[in-house]
Formats: sequence, structure tokens, C-alpha cells
Amino acid sequence: MSKGDPTSPTRGDIVETIIDTVDGSGERLANDTLKRMKTALRTHHEGSRTFEKVLRRRWGSALDMMELLIQMAHEIGDEFNSRYRPDAHHANDYSFEVLTHLHGRGCRVSREIHALLRYGYPSGALARWRALHEVTVVANLIRMHGGDVAERYLRHVDIEDSRAVVEYQKHSTKLGHSPYTELEVAQAVARKEALLKEYGSEFGKPYGWASDILKTSDPKFAEIEEKAGLSHMRPYYRFASHDIHCGPMGIRRNVGMPDDSWRTLVLAGATNLGFADPGQLTALSLYQTTACLVTTRNEVEFLVGIKALDVIRERTVQEFVRIQTEQERQMKLMPTPIVHVSGRKLFKWSGQQ
Repeated sequence: MSKGDPTSPTRGDIVETIIDTVDGSGERLANDTLKRMKTALRTHHEGSRTFEKVLRRRWGSALDMMELLIQMAHEIGDEFNSRYRPDAHHANDYSFEVLTHLHGRGCRVSREIHALLRYGYPSGALARWRALHEVTVVANLIRMHGGDVAERYLRHVDIEDSRAVVEYQKHSTKLGHSPYTELEVAQAVARKEALLKEYGSEFGKPYGWASDILKTSDPKFAEIEEKAGLSHMRPYYRFASHDIHCGPMGIRRNVGMPDDSWRTLVLAGATNLGFADPGQLTALSLYQTTACLVTTRNEVEFLVGIKALDVIRERTVQEFVRIQTEQERQMKLMPTPIVHVSGRKLFKWSGQQ
């Protein structure tokens, strides 16, 4: 067609046609995928079960030890809470309140870590250990310094709540949610201001509840970690952060991949490598959190329980290390790692039958 021909499609017409084509094709692809979903997912699940059997043969004994450790810690904490909660409630014991809840969280996070390892996700497990380490650090600090720190920790929730309310209010319309009322916002801010008046402006910082014990106006988690006597765990904490934050170290250093394999291997699913670090770190942190709780009472029965837990912890660590050492020896002979690869594809791409 000649330039300026009124029947010639405009740029807008071409873009609109492309959009319509993409929309229509995408809808057809989605419908085709839904029709094939049961068959494709069945094949995928069969592959997953085969992989999990291989993983179980390798790591099953260590995972069983870890599960036993978690259950023991859970039962110790449950009995301790049941036995001493009435007296603690009567005495308004803030340390007891915080430590029992932190211990419960520690048990739950440990179970999450175990579940991730059971299905072949050690980097995810290590990332969750990072959260468990934070629980252990706070528990140690409160165990060491007592009720005033625990009370500040609990009351700091109104600082965090005020920050969350203001942030939500800012974005609620774009999120398609109803905003808070002016009264609700004012009440949240008033609770925060009352705390700042009582404890000082430094209480408004993210870790402001620890400002008094640390003698600093803007406490950092690393300072709390050091005060709690756990700064030597910082290298593991930093390594565990790589799979949480989206930095390049998350690509080049993954606990579930062989060293320097990132150029030839993209890990997008499960693996049976790298279980020892999250396994033994979890065992240690959960033991420490449990000890922080039960040693607040001089009860021989619980001291015996924590000693038994320590024995199980040590044997759990030994089993993870034993298996990984054997695995590393075998990989020198056969360096290809075992990772899970899906079977039948969900999508049917161009050129595929």
C-alpha cells in the first residue's frame, strides 16, 4: 500500500491485533493445560515420590533423629508450660510469657525445617534456620536479663503495630482493600506515642525494646546477638541470608548445589545435597531455646530432660555429619548430584507433540 493510504493499518491497530492474538493464545494454552492437569501432575508426583525414596535412603536416619529431637523439645516445653503457667500468670512473669511463646515458635520453625529437608529443600531449610536463630538469640537475651527486657519486648508490639497501620493506610487503596478509619489510625499512633513518652524516643526503633540493656539509641540485631553470647554464629546467619535476599551470592553459593556448579546447573527444585548444615544448626538452636526456658526453674526433672535432649542433639549432629561425609566421598567418584527433574511437561510448547 502507498504511503498515506487511508486503508493502511495504523501502529495502534497493529499493537491491538498483537494484544488480541496474545490474549487469545494465552487463554487457549491455559485451557489446554487445565485439561491435561491431572495426567501431567500425576506423572510429576510419581517422579517426586521416586526422588523422595532416594532421599529417604540417604538421609532417613538423620531426619528421624531430628524429628525425635523436635518432639522431645516440644514435650518438655509443653509440660513446663502446663506446670508453671498458673504461678507465672499470678506473678505477672513477663520472662515466662515470652520464653514459652518463643520456645513454641522454635518448635514450630524446627518442624518447618524438617519438612523442607524431608522433601529436598535444604536452602529453604537453612533460610528458616535463620529465623530460628533469631528466636534463640532473643530467648538467650531475655533469659540472661530477665523481666524488664521481656516486658519491653512484649510492649514493643504497639510500636510495630503503629508502623504497620500507617504503612497499610498508605497503600490500601492500590491494594484494593478498605483503609482503616481515622479513629483506628489515631488510636494506633496514640499507643505508640504513649510508649515513646514512657521509654524514650529510642524505643521507637525496630529493636528499640533492647535499647536500654544495650545502652544504644538504635540497637541492631548483631548487637543483640553479641549481647546474648551468640555472635560466633554470625557467619552461618549471613550464609543463611543468601537464599532470603536477592543478591548474587544466592546464585553462586547454594547449600544444595556442589561448589562452583552454578555455571552448569540451575537448581529449580529439590536436591539431596547440603542437609548437614541446616540439620545440625537446627538441632543446636532448638536445644538452646529449650534450655533458656527450662533453666528458669531449678527443677531436677527438667534439668534431666534438658540433658537427655543434649545427648539426642549431639547424636543428631553426628548422624548428619556422618551421612554428608560419606556423600562427599561418593561424589568424588561420581560428581553428578541427585536433583529432582519433572517428568511430563504441563505446557505444550510450539513444535512439541
